[in-house]
Amino acid sequence: MRIRPSAKGVTLSVSHPNRKSKAVVGGILALSSLTTMAEVIPASGAQQPHSSKVGITAAVFSSFTGPNAPFGPGSLAGCISAASEINASGGVLGHKITCQPVDDKSDPADAVTQTTKMLTSISNLSLVLGPPGNSAPTTSPIISASHVPMFSSTGTPLMDTNKDPYFYRIVPSDSVTGIAMAYWAYNHGCKTAAAVFDTNSSAATVVPALKTEYLKLGGKLVQNFLVVADAPSYRSVAAQFAGSHVQCVFTETDPQTAATFWSEVLQINRKLPPIFGDQADLFGPYYHAVLPVTGNAFHFTALSQSAPVASIGLTEYVKYLKSASSQVSNPEQYSSVSPAIANADAVIVAALAMVDANSTSGSVYRKDVIAVTGVPGKGRTVVHDFAQGLAALRAHKKIVYVGIGGEMVFNKYNNSAAVFSALRLNLKTGSTVNLGSVPINVLP
Repeated sequence: MRIRPSAKGVTLSVSHPNRKSKAVVGGILALSSLTTMAEVIPASGAQQPHSSKVGITAAVFSSFTGPNAPFGPGSLAGCISAASEINASGGVLGHKITCQPVDDKSDPADAVTQTTKMLTSISNLSLVLGPPGNSAPTTSPIISASHVPMFSSTGTPLMDTNKDPYFYRIVPSDSVTGIAMAYWAYNHGCKTAAAVFDTNSSAATVVPALKTEYLKLGGKLVQNFLVVADAPSYRSVAAQFAGSHVQCVFTETDPQTAATFWSEVLQINRKLPPIFGDQADLFGPYYHAVLPVTGNAFHFTALSQSAPVASIGLTEYVKYLKSASSQVSNPEQYSSVSPAIANADAVIVAALAMVDANSTSGSVYRKDVIAVTGVPGKGRTVVHDFAQGLAALRAHKKIVYVGIGGEMVFNKYNNSAAVFSALRLNLKTGSTVNLGSVPINVLP
């Protein structure tokens, strides 16, 4: 395998909410770093003692550099935790599993190149955690052609009616996120609103659904701003926003854009309306950029996938997060972060599907993903971690995995459903408080 590491390590500030009880859910905002970086990065330290059989690899195809860099380390941490848990039970059909990062550089064009490199350079590739973001529609067919199952965190609505049998989406669509944001804001007193998104955000995928739902509920979207990311000033737009006198604002921007925009609004108005965003705005870099320039004026609530479910699965996940410390700084910060949790659950689901199919071949085990997930019911044994699932399958029982993030239920398009919680961010402590959930019947 040909690896080309960079000359220097890359340090990333990362944190996240997430997929929390009505009490404070722990400080989620911290710094994270990757010790080394490469276009296709050497396999992780999740390995256990060598098996007599050849190991298998899970590629963590995410962003480790560029504007979306905060997403990568959490996905990697989740993968390594799950791999370590699986390996502690003897691996998958005797095969140890490792996690190998692949950086798409936050660029859809680079993602295509990296997809080809991943498929040709990684030995014994059995699953992909990805592809990420807007590159999924173009890169997933390439991966599918190699018969490798994918478990993706992309939110693009282009995958809402996915027909690829190798593609499974493990997070909600951005269109669903937009609906959740609109519902929560309107039903908590916001009848007039503005939207502020930047060109690096999911504006094209979140805003249409948000606007449709908000207007349907009776709200009025007074202004809809799409600003160029990381501009030196937004004074004219800030003045228009300040003059709109809205009751709340919907937003998703990168940290630098947020710091510049909101500081300029505060120079015109002495206070900000309540701000509603999504989980992308709860990463560490956002917190560290916005806090110094807004202080107590910034009242932010994120609509995010709901909290981890208290179970033996969560206990095992937190226990094995420490095994990611060789590649991700302070991996314990991801103990309640839903994207990391979703990736950990995906690795365990894939492993159980392999056991159920008695094969690590993607073309064989992909159908068994549905067989080991879904809603608990008669004749199915509920399992909460890999060891429980392995024991039940060895006893020839049908199982349903209810994991760290709860049930994983895929529809006919291999999209998973999710409950959304409203998480209030405390900028002083970096913690969040769960204010409640959006009713599941509101979401498609």
